[in-house]
Amino acid sequence: MDLNELAEELQTADPDLPPAEAAFVKTVKAAHAQLTAGEIDRQEYQTRVRAASDQYRSAVDDGS
Repeated sequence: MDLNELAEELQTADPDLPPAEAAFVKTVKAAHAQLTAGEIDRQEYQTRVRAASDQYRSAVDDGS
């Protein structure tokens, strides 16, 4: 499962996502849209998704 599928699954599984999950989904979808539109390259996309993933894990570890 790629990160876009994961983001989509998280969003559809629970419409009232906690803030950490909602931020992750929003970032992945925005980065994917920019990648598809040619506004960013694959490396920038991966950097943004990696940062969103790190922020998500940090928030979950902190109990957010």
